[in-house]
Amino acid sequence: MERTVLISVLVIAALAVVGRIIINRRAKRGDIKWGKLIAIGIIAAAFFVTFFSFDPHRAWQWYEGEASLSEARYECISGRKAAADIPRFASEADTAQGNYYALVAREIEPTGYYKLKCSNDLYNQVERTEEETLSDHLAIKRKTTLFEVVRTPSDGNADKYMPVYVVSIEGGKRVLAAMEEPDAHTGLLPVGLMLPLTDRLATVAERTDSLHTSLITDYYFNLFNEPRYSSNTFNYVIYRACAALVVAIVLGIVYMIVFKRSTRKRKNIK
Repeated sequence: MERTVLISVLVIAALAVVGRIIINRRAKRGDIKWGKLIAIGIIAAAFFVTFFSFDPHRAWQWYEGEASLSEARYECISGRKAAADIPRFASEADTAQGNYYALVAREIEPTGYYKLKCSNDLYNQVERTEEETLSDHLAIKRKTTLFEVVRTPSDGNADKYMPVYVVSIEGGKRVLAAMEEPDAHTGLLPVGLMLPLTDRLATVAERTDSLHTSLITDYYFNLFNEPRYSSNTFNYVIYRACAALVVAIVLGIVYMIVFKRSTRKRKNIK
């Protein structure tokens, strides 16, 4: 989806630049207004930078502010800043206070593995191809393009994954936690949902803690709001495009104001 949007925008931008060059050449007999073309290039670059850097998911969570337990009755609150009533998980003893916790990280380090943000993608990303065999029968082949946990996500799927970290807590214990990179820091972490350790993550735990002494293997924490992300995948692309368009429009307005002022000054000098 994003690739299609990018190609469309590139084509439109290229046509706009070419059209501007042609118009200027015809109107001024080859006199190209390079200032306008440079401004168009800057605006287009700002559009692309905003489109690929703006994260609607995190922006919406920041707008919502702190999450309380009362909200957890109706929706997922993972990934948001923890309010005072969210139980703190500082040691292995803090496990009987519900499903949502705010981890108190003494240390945090990446495992080198990445977890899929949206588990529904596992069922939507299976390539199905048909090939004709020598006996004139159709052989159906299925190729899985996404996995729950990977070592290194491919370039095309990197935005679908988040890192898995080992979080050290009190008592010398450690626990696995999946979260986005900006949330990985010591101290109080955003709200996380305690979940049973899956088979894939159990493998990560085994490879991370070969001595099986300090890593808790009964559960892990997911600090990402998967339900919201999965239900807004398409909308997020639209939001990013809208944010980029707003930036482009603002820059265009600024350019027009500066251009008009400079034109007036030149006229006054003459």
